[in-house]
Amino acid sequence: MPIKFDFSAYYAFKELIKKKVGKEKINKELEELFSIKGYELLFEREYNKEFFSNVFKFVLYPELAEVTEKNQLKRYERYINHFNNIISIQEQIDEGIESIKKQTSKFQSNITNRAFSLLPFVKEQDISVFITVFDIDARGVKGNNIVIDPVFCSHTESFAAILAHELHHVYRNKLLCFDSSKIKDEDKELIWLLDQLQGEGVADQIDKEYFIFSKEKTVFPNEYVTQFTHAFNSARETISLINNYIEKVSTADNSNEKREILKEMRGKIPLGGHPTGFYMTMIIIKEMLYDNLIKDVGNPFAFIRLYNQAASRDREPLPIFSNKSLEYLNKLEEEYCIKT
Repeated sequence: MPIKFDFSAYYAFKELIKKKVGKEKINKELEELFSIKGYELLFEREYNKEFFSNVFKFVLYPELAEVTEKNQLKRYERYINHFNNIISIQEQIDEGIESIKKQTSKFQSNITNRAFSLLPFVKEQDISVFITVFDIDARGVKGNNIVIDPVFCSHTESFAAILAHELHHVYRNKLLCFDSSKIKDEDKELIWLLDQLQGEGVADQIDKEYFIFSKEKTVFPNEYVTQFTHAFNSARETISLINNYIEKVSTADNSNEKREILKEMRGKIPLGGHPTGFYMTMIIIKEMLYDNLIKDVGNPFAFIRLYNQAASRDREPLPIFSNKSLEYLNKLEEEYCIKT
C-alpha cells in the first residue's frame, strides 16, 4: 500500500476533548497525546510542545483566557480558534474520514497521479500520512511521512489537493541537486528562497488553483486567500526585488554583509515565496517549457534560468533576472550542486 493513512492522533484528540479531564491530570493526558506519531513528527521539526500544550489548556479550560494577559493570549488565538473549529465540525470531518477509508485505493491513485504529473519518473515508495490536529496546514516531515490537519478531511477535494501537494514535496526533495547540510551560512537564505520559489511554485500548481482561485469556499482562511492573491498580483515587482537583492549580494564585501542583505530580502518576500513561485511556474508552463520544468524539478538554479527563458518569450514585457544575478547564481550552482 503506497499511501497509508493513520487517524490515531485525531481520534486521541477527540477522546481527550470528550473526557473533560481535570486540570490536575491534563499534563499526563497531553504527554500521552503528544507521544502519538503525528505529534512526535511535528515536534521533531518546527513545532513547540509547550506551545501546543498551552493551546490545549486554553481550549479545554476557557476560563484560563480570562486571567491571561491579552498580549500573551494573542499568539495563541489563531490556534485556539482552529482547535475549536475542529471540535465544532467533527461530524463533517468524521464523514470525510469514512469516505476516505471506503475509497482508499481511489484516493491513493488520485493523489499519486496529481503529484507525479509534475515529477520526472520516480519509483513509488511507501508513504505514511498522519491526520493530526495542529493548524490549517500540512507538512512533509522526516522520512516518507506527511502530517495533515483533519480540517482538510471535512471536504474530500481539499484533502486530495493538499495531500498531493505535500506528496510532491516528499518526492521532489529526493531529487534536490544540493545537500542543504553543506551550504555555508552566508548562502543559506538565498538558496532557501530559490528552493521555495521552485519547490512551492511547482507544487502549488497542484492545489492553489482550487484553494485560491476557484470560486468555491474552501478550508483556507479568507485572510490567507486575500494575501496570496495580492502577492500573486504583485509577483512581477517581487521578482524585480529579488533580482536587485541578488545583485547586491554578488558584490558584498564579506559574509556578514551578505547575511544582512539576505535577511532584509527574506523579510520582503510575501508568504515564503509561494505566490511568486506560483507565478514564475505559471509563466514557464504558459510558454510550453513544461518538459524542462519537470526534468530539472530538483534544481532551483535551473528554475531561475528557465523562468528567464519563458519570460523573454512572452508577449508582455516581464521582469527577468539580470546577467549579473545569473552569473552569481551559476557560481553557487557550481559550488553546491552535485554533478550527476
